[in-house]
Amino acid sequence: MGENVILKLKYAVTVCSASAVLANLVLIAALVWTTKLRQKYFRLVFNMVVADLFFATFSVAFPWTEYHIIYSFFMTGYVVSVLTSLAIAINRFLAFTLGSPSRHDAVFTGRRLLVLCLLIWCFSLLLNLLPIATSSGEVTLWVYGLLRPLTVFISWSVLTVLYGLLLYKIRKSIQASDTTPETSMSDTRITQTRWLFGTFVIIPVASFIFWMPYSVVRVTAFVDPSHFFAHNLDVAYWFSGSLYCFSAALNPVIYYWGRLDRLGQDLYTRLEDVKELDNEAELEQPTTSTLI
Repeated sequence: MGENVILKLKYAVTVCSASAVLANLVLIAALVWTTKLRQKYFRLVFNMVVADLFFATFSVAFPWTEYHIIYSFFMTGYVVSVLTSLAIAINRFLAFTLGSPSRHDAVFTGRRLLVLCLLIWCFSLLLNLLPIATSSGEVTLWVYGLLRPLTVFISWSVLTVLYGLLLYKIRKSIQASDTTPETSMSDTRITQTRWLFGTFVIIPVASFIFWMPYSVVRVTAFVDPSHFFAHNLDVAYWFSGSLYCFSAALNPVIYYWGRLDRLGQDLYTRLEDVKELDNEAELEQPTTSTLI
């Protein structure tokens, strides 16, 4: 009975990971294809998408191989995605509190964002490959059981505080605009604000649901290593792992759910432009012979 449960959870990990690979590949294509999404903010999102794709690609095979090196690689993507989510929260908070777009642009330059992404990847690689490099059971226990869960918990805590402060500031600005008729918000502005409210609530809640169970399992094994091979902990291990695999597939929706309609419109516009170019080429075909 217990083995059947674990087997089903392994299939869930593989299916969720395969879905995450597809979802993040589609999102990468959209980011590359859509001109309006080539902004500095989306560089952080792009980094998170690449991390989720990196994680999902390796985690598809892990349930059926369980090689340590594969585990280290996909957990590298896991930590990068968590830290990039925190970086996105910091970026959003500063974008709102600094007020002036020029001040925000001065802080978050393209080079600094690139360096930040590289530092996140280097830290994650070091953290997850250290147990393999040292071949030490004690190092493995400390890294997997304490350092990595602590990194996730601190990231989630700071992320939650930042989004909570953002919600408070946005609510105050809405109340201030409501009291001044000449600065009342338009319907479009109200819709955008609702999207922001929804996004800023969903991200901390979803992060807690999908991040914390796996960290709790690892801390439990760290506190009492004798439980590591217990059946109940093994079930919890695969269940919490499948939750995060689902998170990797859900991240594209969470971080784009307020932009899906605009994204679709941009893609449609690009396709219409291509059709117009094709029609112009057909009209000019008698006088020119150009291969496109």
